[in-house]
Amino acid sequence: MRTIAKTQMIISMMVAATLILIIDSNVAFAASFQSPENGISVRSEYADPTRTVYVSNSGVYHYVSDCSGMKHYTTMTLQQARSQNKRACNNCVTDSNLPLDPNPPVVFSDVSEATPHVDDIHWLASTGISEGWVEDDGTRTFRGMDTVKRQDMAAFLYRIAGSPAFEPSEADLSFFFDVDLSTPHRREVLWLASTGISEGWVEDDGTRTFRGMDTVKRQDMAAFLHRLSNSGLV
Repeated sequence: MRTIAKTQMIISMMVAATLILIIDSNVAFAASFQSPENGISVRSEYADPTRTVYVSNSGVYHYVSDCSGMKHYTTMTLQQARSQNKRACNNCVTDSNLPLDPNPPVVFSDVSEATPHVDDIHWLASTGISEGWVEDDGTRTFRGMDTVKRQDMAAFLYRIAGSPAFEPSEADLSFFFDVDLSTPHRREVLWLASTGISEGWVEDDGTRTFRGMDTVKRQDMAAFLHRLSNSGLV
């Protein structure tokens, strides 16, 4: 009986020691994420509402893009996420000392996982090819169902080419009769003409026009892309 009692006491002591080790380990693990020395905090929220967060398909927002292995996430500002009643991820870990991105990616408030070609739109925004529109409330929209104007297409092509340095000459400024200082994306339009990517129309009076507010026809887009490809600019 003494042997059995002694064995039970040893087992009890071993179990207690194991529990202490487990508790100590968990405390140390938690401290590693909350310690000010390493700058890591659990679920710490940046005060800056313009900080970009990453929203998963379930509608949970995360502070870092690889926080939970998300795929096809949506980006938006922290303020937008909160205004849309998104909830922060559980145990979301972020570096509280990480400086804010001085050039955060463009976030389109009208683009979601349900938007056709969402990945392609995110790519356009991430590369700076499309900047969208700034709305009255300060958000940006892509307006995916709108048509593309020729002057907007000029901007897209110019940015695809890396936004090359270009200062229109007097000859450039007089190339299109309907392009002047008030024309949106004037520089980009005149750059297109200077490279031969766009030739515009020759009107009855002999002048050339670009017709910037016209919709880009698919066959014209084919010509633009083919000429850009052959230009050696991309």
